[in-house]
Amino acid sequence: MKMFKKIAATVMAAAMSLAMLTACGGGGGSTATQYKLAKVFANSAQTGKVYMELHTEVNKQGMTIVEAASKNGAYMSVSPDVPPVGFPDGYTYKMEFALNKSGFYQIAEGQNGKLIAAALDSNDAYAQLNIAMPTQDNLKGIKVAPEYKVKGVSYYAEILEQGGVSYAYCFEGDNLKYLVFNGNFGNGNQQIVADVVKTDTTFGAEFDNKIALNGYTVVHPQG
Repeated sequence: MKMFKKIAATVMAAAMSLAMLTACGGGGGSTATQYKLAKVFANSAQTGKVYMELHTEVNKQGMTIVEAASKNGAYMSVSPDVPPVGFPDGYTYKMEFALNKSGFYQIAEGQNGKLIAAALDSNDAYAQLNIAMPTQDNLKGIKVAPEYKVKGVSYYAEILEQGGVSYAYCFEGDNLKYLVFNGNFGNGNQQIVADVVKTDTTFGAEFDNKIALNGYTVVHPQG
């Protein structure tokens, strides 16, 4: 569970960085049009939003990741391909997280339909990864790697770095194929390769409400 929370914080910080970078026209004083990322998310300049669906494998367990980000924060869900032990076949198990300027939360629907946002304590993912809320001051901009290897194949990649973690967006032609995370997720330095299933530059109010914790009761850890 702790590793999932660290990965969640990392993925959401990447999504926020990407949303801000594309909305503001690129980093490092460069024009957005020279980067393939800017072309994929061209409409983010108008919407201020980034949406992605990824599929990856962690500890030999396949999972789908949904992320939605804007300048206000980010949402992420993790859904294992196979329900955890004890859950019936066909059950949709999903962990959900929200990141905003108030902090990092695991969100869920509790008893009687009550919406709960559990604030993650200072020993959890947000603090351990030292991820600051992305701003133009702490974004380093895009670095280009013409031959970035994934699964033994070289791809053109555009890389963002933040909080000690690198995010490599790998392209096959003009299509975004992989998102590769390199960082410490609790077991030393580790690489996670995610297939990019879908990208968009907008998302519904459902995700905005989850990012803002609208309707949620915030619960803080004891002690």
